[in-house]
Amino acid sequence: MSSIPKRIAVHADSKQATPTGWMNREMGVLLISPDETDWAALTNMLLGSPWRLNWAKTLAHGARILEADIGMLWLVICERDLPDGSWKEALGVVTQTASPPLLIVVSSLADANLWSEVLHLGGFDVLAKPLEIKEVAWSLQGAWDRVSRTDHRKQRGPASAKASTSGI
Repeated sequence: MSSIPKRIAVHADSKQATPTGWMNREMGVLLISPDETDWAALTNMLLGSPWRLNWAKTLAHGARILEADIGMLWLVICERDLPDGSWKEALGVVTQTASPPLLIVVSSLADANLWSEVLHLGGFDVLAKPLEIKEVAWSLQGAWDRVSRTDHRKQRGPASAKASTSGI
């Protein structure tokens, strides 16, 4: 097997999350958010990386993308509150897919309660808005570390979240 990334390098003067040691393939990320600022920030952060960013402004559109996915989406980044639902409903859609990707929730109201709820219900992480490059890079690296350690997509629900976060 090709080498896996060891760390996502973030340089102090850089606005990009550049992974090091990636396998020679793209990693699909789906952003579900009506916020064009999030889309622009993530696009700039992931420029030149193997993370391929898809964008859905609504839960319904995100669900269609997930239904059509052929296993390339490893990560969903979802706004806490959507025009047609919430991150909890997005998590429900994610867990119903054949190969469920990890879910990261983004919110300007990110706090310990939201983080605890996301992890308890089976999500992977919470990122505060506005998105910061170092936090995004850290979360993407953690997601990669998790998928490279285990085939998390066969596990579902709170039990998998508890098992996977015990060493963090």
